[in-house]
Amino acid sequence: MTKPVRRKDRFTLGLLGYALVLMLICGLLLILFHSYMNAYEAAQPEACIAAYSQSLKGPLSPAGEEALSKLQFDTEDADENTRWAEDLVHGATLVKDYVNSTDERMLYRLRAADGHSIGTVTFAVTGTGRYRLPVWEKVEEQLDFTAYTQSLSVTVPSDYAVYLGDRQLGSECIAERDIPFAALEECYLHYEGLPTMVRYESHPFLGEMSLRVVDTQGNELEPEELTEERFLDSAAPALREEAEAFLSKMIPAYVLFSADIQGHAKDYFNPLMAYVIPDSQLHTVLLQALENAGWGKTRTLKVTSIQVNFVTDLGGGRYLADVTYDSDLTTVWGGSAHMTDNARVVIFDRDGTLKADAVYHY
Repeated sequence: MTKPVRRKDRFTLGLLGYALVLMLICGLLLILFHSYMNAYEAAQPEACIAAYSQSLKGPLSPAGEEALSKLQFDTEDADENTRWAEDLVHGATLVKDYVNSTDERMLYRLRAADGHSIGTVTFAVTGTGRYRLPVWEKVEEQLDFTAYTQSLSVTVPSDYAVYLGDRQLGSECIAERDIPFAALEECYLHYEGLPTMVRYESHPFLGEMSLRVVDTQGNELEPEELTEERFLDSAAPALREEAEAFLSKMIPAYVLFSADIQGHAKDYFNPLMAYVIPDSQLHTVLLQALENAGWGKTRTLKVTSIQVNFVTDLGGGRYLADVTYDSDLTTVWGGSAHMTDNARVVIFDRDGTLKADAVYHY
């Protein structure tokens, strides 16, 4: 016959059972507590920011590659450029922008080791995760390396080509159009369709590069040649010879009339008109001068030299010649003087014959 269990033994077993259940409950609660704490720590923005900071030590991100692709380089080694950008990013630190940050959206600026700003990154709450805790993620990243670049600009005639290294700048690099030539200031008031200039501005680039300017004949211009006088000296050699021959006759006739030699300007009017377009600007000016002539005190005058500085094609059979001419004169009182004058003469080609349409002194 089995001996009955004593009441004390049953109490001990029950106590052990309760203790075991309590330990299981405590263990489960501890596991849940650690799980919650881990989830809580992971749900803090600092965890997301720390993970991003660690990623900066790795390969260049897509945002970094995009920023790098916007630059031009003076080297053909793309790997070298990538390493440069990676080294720059590796040494960057995150600085919070408190002004533009909120409880659910934080903006940080990337600052390179030398203090330059190289971009921004935004972290934001994108939803809820375990235990209905917020989920923080990087939602936007923009990198910009232009603080380490330079750009160059040059103003040239609109039909010239400009190169940065071996790459020709396209129309997207034209920062300003329809820039007038100073030498054509008066002409713009009276003529249409005149040439203008454009200002090119290169893409930002790293290293040392220079702009190359090529004219319409394919000639590369030196930096000291990038002047209006060089740009406007565009006439073909044959036309320049014709213009010089024309001006060698027109200028002396014009000077003799303008000087009103001994008050006889009318005697020089008709000879001058052989080189002038009737009813032109110049014709009008000459008629006005003729009305006030007859009081000249110049006894003699002789043009001693004529220098054609440049001849430019204005289009439509129109040309502009920049001229410097010297004259020696004597007055009715016996005095003498040497004169140097500068003028720009607008010349039209009328059926193969050159005629003057306007004269602008400067």
